[in-house]
Amino acid sequence: MKIRLRVLGSFRNFLGDGQHEVDLLDGSGLPELMEWIHTRWGESLPFELWDAKARRAASSVLVMIDGRRAETPGVRLADGQEVILMMLVVGG
Repeated sequence: MKIRLRVLGSFRNFLGDGQHEVDLLDGSGLPELMEWIHTRWGESLPFELWDAKARRAASSVLVMIDGRRAETPGVRLADGQEVILMMLVVGG
C-alpha cells in the first residue's frame, strides 16, 4: 500500500521537500511507518523531532492521519492515507 508522508516545519530541514510516497505492506500501521522513517533519517534527526532509542517521533511532534490527530501509536493505516508530522509550537 502507498502512504503519503508530509512533513512540516523543522522536519523539512532534514527530510527534504516535505512530501514522500511510502510503500508499506498491507496491514501496516504507524509503527511500520516510524521504522521506515528511522531507517532513512532517524540517526540524523535531532532529539526534539525524533526519539532514536524508541524509533519514533518525539513527544513534541504532532502526528496526524488524514487531518486528524493520531491518538494511538499502533493505529493501522490504509492505502492512500496521508500522515503528517509537525513539531508542536508553544509560546506567545
